Amino acid sequence: MKKCWRQIKLAIVSFTRIPINISDFREEDLRGLISFWPIIGLLSYIAVMLAFLALDEFVSPLLISCVLVIIPIIISGALHEDGFADFFDGLGASNKEKALAAMKDSRLGTFGVLALIANLGIKFIYYQKIIETELPLALILFQTFIMSRYICSIHISGNHLSSNSRFQTDKVGQFSFKSPVFLCTTLSLPAISFFLQLPFDVFFITSGAMLAISIIMKLWVRRRLGCFNGDCFGFVQQSLEILSLIVLVEFYIA
Repeated sequence: MKKCWRQIKLAIVSFTRIPINISDFREEDLRGLISFWPIIGLLSYIAVMLAFLALDEFVSPLLISCVLVIIPIIISGALHEDGFADFFDGLGASNKEKALAAMKDSRLGTFGVLALIANLGIKFIYYQKIIETELPLALILFQTFIMSRYICSIHISGNHLSSNSRFQTDKVGQFSFKSPVFLCTTLSLPAISFFLQLPFDVFFITSGAMLAISIIMKLWVRRRLGCFNGDCFGFVQQSLEILSLIVLVEFYIA
């Protein structure tokens, strides 16, 4: 139990900008840290929902949408958005070597800027649509924030990331699908969706579609770049978040 709590704190420090004391950190705590990634999504989910509940009666949907876009960026330190932008910078290169060099470059290129504008713009538009049409925000964000990270944590398991990965050790991605943390997360997600009154068919269809799309993305990226690094995971996670947001909003509107 103590190790699990240490790993949760380490995951929060590693994947967010939330200041937490981890003086009791041990090297072994890094192993399987990525299995706690859905918890990071849960933190963003809670923060966004609290902000929405606090502002809903007092400010316009336009301002609320801006806040909902900004909060996850502040919490994560733009970790996923940075990887998303770096990945698109790499796509603008003519070969694999130049692509990886562009992704490693701390400077943001034209493709990265355009990708970020599209990313944040789509989220803003659909958040505003959710608020204006009074769609179930809690259900939609559960899939976009938490399930997208859960799917990505499955992909990271057992992967050896390339040297330009933001993860500095392979231990982060080494966890067993039989581990208590992963099993608990896998069993709790359907339970949470049931508590939120998300229809089971919607939950399993969208989750299955996200998994299938992420596998296709992963295969395409490996073929395009010859590897799969941290920026690629940022691309997959953000893509799943955006796609699930679009599909669920359009589903509930229809």
